[in-house]
Amino acid sequence: MFKLISSIVPMQSVVVLAWLVALSVQPLVARQSTNPDFQIRTLSEGQWLHLAVNVKNWESQATFKLFAIQGNPDLYVRFGQAPSLNFWDFRPYLDPEFPKGPAFTRAIGQLHETVVVDTTSDPEIRSGSYFYSVHARTDTTFVLMKSIVSTPSSVPGMGSIVHSAGTTFRTWAPFAETVNVAGTFNGYNPDNIQLQSEENGNWSIDIRSVGPGSQYKYVIRNNDQTLWKNDPRAEQLGSSVGNSIVVNPEFDWTDDDFVIPNWNEVVLYEMHVGTINDEPGGAPGNFDDAVARLDDIAAIGVNAVQVMPVNEFPGDYSWGYNPSYPFSVESVYGGPAAFKRFVDAAHERDMAVLLDVVHNHYGPNDMDLWRFDGFFEGIFGGIFFYQDERSFTQWGDTRPDYGRGEVRQYIRDNAIEWIADYHVDGFRWDSTLNIRTTVQGDNPDGWSLMQWINNEIDAANP
Repeated sequence: MFKLISSIVPMQSVVVLAWLVALSVQPLVARQSTNPDFQIRTLSEGQWLHLAVNVKNWESQATFKLFAIQGNPDLYVRFGQAPSLNFWDFRPYLDPEFPKGPAFTRAIGQLHETVVVDTTSDPEIRSGSYFYSVHARTDTTFVLMKSIVSTPSSVPGMGSIVHSAGTTFRTWAPFAETVNVAGTFNGYNPDNIQLQSEENGNWSIDIRSVGPGSQYKYVIRNNDQTLWKNDPRAEQLGSSVGNSIVVNPEFDWTDDDFVIPNWNEVVLYEMHVGTINDEPGGAPGNFDDAVARLDDIAAIGVNAVQVMPVNEFPGDYSWGYNPSYPFSVESVYGGPAAFKRFVDAAHERDMAVLLDVVHNHYGPNDMDLWRFDGFFEGIFGGIFFYQDERSFTQWGDTRPDYGRGEVRQYIRDNAIEWIADYHVDGFRWDSTLNIRTTVQGDNPDGWSLMQWINNEIDAANP
């Protein structure tokens, strides 16, 4: 017989609250409440109370607390099914023979037991149903409470970070009131997955079910503004007006033995990926097309290729000097995996790869960095840009704020990522004149930023 029950029954029965199970029904012998939290309950000696709660993919800490008023109750927690005296995942014992779960504490006339299930527990938190149950060793009166919350992610890094247990999302939005993530994994619901503030302008959350290929955007609320924004650190987008895409960081590199040519021996070839090997009248060329021409380029004595900017830009046709997303790889060129294949193929032919990067301005079109979290002053672009006339460039009012710590870190991390994740061998910085000067003249912010990044690269990759 199957029944949906909410009851307290003797321990010889199988008891599950709000769960469809097969059971042998016994007479009810203890009073109960319709609300499982904050209610006084009683059990007779040997009885069990089983309650169930569903933990969602983005909830990262489940806390269960037992407060004994009288008697001697024990708290047990188990994933997937009701616990028993012999089968449980967490039990707050002091005895080292029972290592699972934290120790309980005693107070005069009371027994308090707490179980915390999170990303550091053993076993760590999972998505699904947890049963939190009380067993009465004597006639007992108690209160049983639960708390299921999301916490900031403990996984380091910015953007979408794939790891063994899912994906962390972290973004910088210091003026946001709330930040949510909406994507293919939650039907683009703008409300149900809220990032947690880290109290430093960053917001983060860990989602266990999300992996490479998932598409997403951030939903940022600031006063009456609701802004759907792509990730400033997205490594791939469907297009410059599409969605951010979670990228698989794994790649099977074969270039361990590659050595960069000495500078006095470099023969440099500047390459535009879109035209190096395209079909007349057709779509732009891509990285795989470019690989097919590397032997021809090597045959004329070239041992280093300077690739013109590959960042996501508006439309499909561009030299690349209007980057919308500095961390992304242009989708029409094939995206991140294709660029890695290109670099690996160049190294196989003993050719270094230098990347043309643009940090003197961004955009100015199809650019979600603009007023990213809703903050701006006057006509200016918000947290990533100068909020005065130093933002003015001949390409738009989008010169980054080289004096702001988070923006400096953003540009520094961009350089390090191309080297660490894409095996790029160096850079050509576009228009450094417009980094080290503005309409106000010499700009020490820009000078010191380039010096800092050069020193960081030199220390890590001499």
